[in-house]
Amino acid sequence: MKKLNMKAVILATILILGVLVQPLTSHSNLGGSNSPRIYSVEELRRQVSSENFAVRANINRFRRARATMLMRYNNLFPHLSINSIVAIASMSPLGLLAVIGDLAPFLLPNRWYQLEESEHLFRAENFGIMVAKENALQFVEGVALEIDRNQRNLQILTGLRKEYVNALNLVKTLESTKELPEGKALSLESKLQLFDQTYAGIEYLLQQQRIDLAEAMGFRNLNAIAGIAPITYADEKFPLTYNVFDIQRRTINTSRELLEIDQLIAAAHSSVGQNLFEWLDPYSDTHAGLGLGLGNYIDIAESSVEQLVGQKQVITASLYKKSAQAFSEWQNNLESIKKTEQNLALQKRRIDLAYQQLENHKGDPAYGDLENALEELTSQSIQRNNQLFFWYASLSQIYRLTHSRYY
Repeated sequence: MKKLNMKAVILATILILGVLVQPLTSHSNLGGSNSPRIYSVEELRRQVSSENFAVRANINRFRRARATMLMRYNNLFPHLSINSIVAIASMSPLGLLAVIGDLAPFLLPNRWYQLEESEHLFRAENFGIMVAKENALQFVEGVALEIDRNQRNLQILTGLRKEYVNALNLVKTLESTKELPEGKALSLESKLQLFDQTYAGIEYLLQQQRIDLAEAMGFRNLNAIAGIAPITYADEKFPLTYNVFDIQRRTINTSRELLEIDQLIAAAHSSVGQNLFEWLDPYSDTHAGLGLGLGNYIDIAESSVEQLVGQKQVITASLYKKSAQAFSEWQNNLESIKKTEQNLALQKRRIDLAYQQLENHKGDPAYGDLENALEELTSQSIQRNNQLFFWYASLSQIYRLTHSRYY
């Protein structure tokens, strides 16, 4: 009889696992099967939640948690097993006492604690899905912003290269008329070669980032993303007149990570109650017998509660730190952008003045001013683009922490 019962349990387990695993293995609606094209950030935000592998894995865990909760709920109703049928047939007093776990399971306190625990774990998995979606969205948006930044850097280098070519042509003309000593053009030519090397390096980096983004999106075709549609940063405004304390308060009040850990703590408390009454259940763990070991059995469950409470404190401290850092980076980069833009305007005026001086036969000093101004213009242009990227990335982090906009 016991062998037959074991076979039935194994068969039921296989069928349940097959149903639960099926959504992960039969998923066929993956994107990226078309030819490569340009994607907008908004389009990626809409798709990432359904295509990301981590999100789908969390959804399957959620389904298993839901199945466990329903199973424990249904187990509170009377039911029959081979063991209970044999016990009734034998009319053994000890056997009939054991049958209470099948015929009147609702009388056993640990069964109610089991149900309560599974309900909390079910809610925790639900919040876990939300966290997984948010993390996937943040990662995808971060890679998309990196791609947009490097696309802009290529545009900047292309425009600045034209400036260097114009300067090189003028310097070569002045060298041919002996208004500039020979060798000045060689310096500009070497910088043009450096431009080309830098351009090729950024192009290679972009190719790798597009592959990383396609993989994060769950696309079968890793070359499906040809680029990111330009992001209009000027359209992004800070949603509210927050200060750092407002951001921290809203971060803590809306954190799905804290909601998830709260449910895990509640489940651990239910586990303590379950262990306390486990000895009454004839089908319980053999370590839960009434005796000296019961106190240790309960202590193990209580230590899990303490561990989770400690984890919540760590998560809370981390959220406070992240929100303060995000606000500081947003504020500092916003101020730096304004200063860099002023410097860019200054370098452009220096370049115009240097050209005028060269055309007025000012010679070597004017060339030195032109070369220095071009170098500074290149540096400041790239710096402004990077500052714009970090400003937007910190703003996106604030949206993520405070659950604003698309989070």
